[in-house]
Amino acid sequence: TGEDEKRLRAFGAQAAIALENAQLFEDVMNARNYNESILKSLSNGVMTLNAERVIIKVNEAALKILHLKAEDLILKPATEIFTGKNTWILDRLHNVEKNGSTDLTMDTDIELRDNTTGSVNLSVVPLIDIKNKPIGFMLIFEDISNEKRVKGTMARYMSKDVVEKLLQAGEDALVGNLQEV
Repeated sequence: TGEDEKRLRAFGAQAAIALENAQLFEDVMNARNYNESILKSLSNGVMTLNAERVIIKVNEAALKILHLKAEDLILKPATEIFTGKNTWILDRLHNVEKNGSTDLTMDTDIELRDNTTGSVNLSVVPLIDIKNKPIGFMLIFEDISNEKRVKGTMARYMSKDVVEKLLQAGEDALVGNLQEV
C-alpha cells in the first residue's frame, strides 16, 4: 500500500543516514590514527593544551624531554606543571593568546622534576578551529641539551668561532680544509 511505501522510504532514509555516519566515523578514526602515528614518530616533544590551558595530549618525546609520565600531565592545568623557574612558559602562552601568533624561544633552560636542567628550543603555537577561533595551544620542545654539552666541551679547546664552524659544517668539517689563520 501507499502507507507501506512511505514507511519503506523512511526506513531507507534512516538506513542511508546510518551508513553515512558509519563512514564518517571510520574517516575520523583513520585521521585520528594517522595523527597519533605522526606524534609517535616525532623526535621533538609535542604537548597540546585546550583553551583553558589544560594539557590534553603529550607525545612520548615530550615525556622523555620533561622526565615525566603521561599521568603526571594529562588533564592537568599548565599552571600546575610549569611552576618555579618554568613559569616563563606560562608567559609564552599568555603572549600567544594575546597576539594570536607563534612564539619561539631559543636556547633556554627548563627545570626538570628530578632537579636537573634541560636545554630546549620552545615553540608555542596557537590552535584554531575551522572558524579561525582559538581553541588551545601546542607546545613543541626541541631538546638541545646534548648539542650544548658538545659545544661547551669543544669551546674549552678551541675558539668559539671555530666551534660554530665545526657544528655548522657537520661531517664535512672532518675531512679538513686549508685556510689562513
